[in-house]
Amino acid sequence: MLSLKNSLPLVLFIPLFLTACNTPSQAQQQMPSELAGAQNTSGEIDSLFNNLKVETKPSYVMQVKQAVDAQLGDLRKYKGKSCTVQLTLKRDGKVESATIEKGDADSCKILLTAIHQASIPEAPDEQAWQKYRNIAVDLIPYK
Repeated sequence: MLSLKNSLPLVLFIPLFLTACNTPSQAQQQMPSELAGAQNTSGEIDSLFNNLKVETKPSYVMQVKQAVDAQLGDLRKYKGKSCTVQLTLKRDGKVESATIEKGDADSCKILLTAIHQASIPEAPDEQAWQKYRNIAVDLIPYK
């Protein structure tokens, strides 16, 4: 048999739980009307994620890195080598300049070739271009 002492937390929790499940959240009450119509009607839990913005596209700097890495191929073959190149990009993704900062000559030649052959995409907007138009690109092979 349950004692009052043991069941009191349960008795107090159930009404609180039911109230929370049936009351629209503050975020939903303040939701703009154009978003309210787009709400998932399958349940309140699903509607908690309607305003969540998911970044599905890699950041611009990651796109630049991926473009260069694609030209380098398997980075394991560069084990023990290193190079850093200061890269300046035009708004359309074309290389304006690429200057070796440090590293061994062979590695830097490989990295410079990869940079110039890479299909670097256009910056998605002015802000991204301003932020990443001057970046350092490193050849860092897997260990």
